[in-house]
Amino acid sequence: AVQQSQEQVRVAQAKLAQVRSGAKGGELQAQKSEIARLEAERTGDFNTQSAVVARLEADILGVTTTRKATTERLIAEYDNAKVEADRYNQLFQAGATSASLRDSKLLVLKTTTRRLEEAQSEANRTFDTLTQQLAEARAARVRSGNARAQQVDSASATLDRIAEVRPADIQAAEAEVASAETTILKTQAELEQAYIRAPRDGTVLKLNTREGEKIAAAGLLDMGQTQTMTAIVEVYESDVRRIKIGQSAKVISTAVSDELQGTVREVGQKVLRQNVINTDPTTNTDARVMEVRIELNPDSSQKVKQFTNSQVTAKITIE
Repeated sequence: AVQQSQEQVRVAQAKLAQVRSGAKGGELQAQKSEIARLEAERTGDFNTQSAVVARLEADILGVTTTRKATTERLIAEYDNAKVEADRYNQLFQAGATSASLRDSKLLVLKTTTRRLEEAQSEANRTFDTLTQQLAEARAARVRSGNARAQQVDSASATLDRIAEVRPADIQAAEAEVASAETTILKTQAELEQAYIRAPRDGTVLKLNTREGEKIAAAGLLDMGQTQTMTAIVEVYESDVRRIKIGQSAKVISTAVSDELQGTVREVGQKVLRQNVINTDPTTNTDARVMEVRIELNPDSSQKVKQFTNSQVTAKITIE
């Protein structure tokens, strides 16, 4: 958790440094290149669509010119056919011509009339189609121009934003750093509370509680100062008056083969019932004793430092 909090602080500090320095030169150049690309695309689109508009306008002009010429020619043919049909009809009425000749002139008039109507209809359809296509092309050019303009404006706004170092951005980044630093202090405090510290240096003799277990009445662990070992021996009440602090003592333990050396450091002040029973059956098991503490010298202490609570016997030199 502490490492994670430290990483958050580093990230927040890096972000703050970046905000203070503004955008990198490469980022600014890349954004400028993006604006130039969009401008070029807008110009290209406009030119392409303008070419379509110009072509349609030329087509409409051509259709109009052709329609006018065709119509004028067909009208002239119609007028001529009408005159011929009327004249031959009058001649037929006067008996000056045959019915078949009159009918041929009427057929020419009818055919010319139909051709004129069809030509006008076809010209109108073509004109209407081209006019609609021209309107759509002009509208598409406007829409495309507006869309490209919006893209350029957006890219320009982005360039302004990344180029500007705003106080609000700096304040926000500083707030993130402060928050991350507060988090790491809190995490370190929580970690500190998780440690259990002994009041003095020593050696762990036994763990009474394992990870995940509730601490029982026996406590978390047994701890001792093993650099200087002390032997607690029971001396009969009748003999304790001969024991003096500072007397030399030899301590024998079944845990080691060497005889241990020590000095009497304390004589108990309270008479106790005997706890250690001699294997000799003639020994009085109800005898009263007093505790005497013998401090082992450094060499002897090193030999038995891992044998805490082992049973020993002692010989105290009486001076």
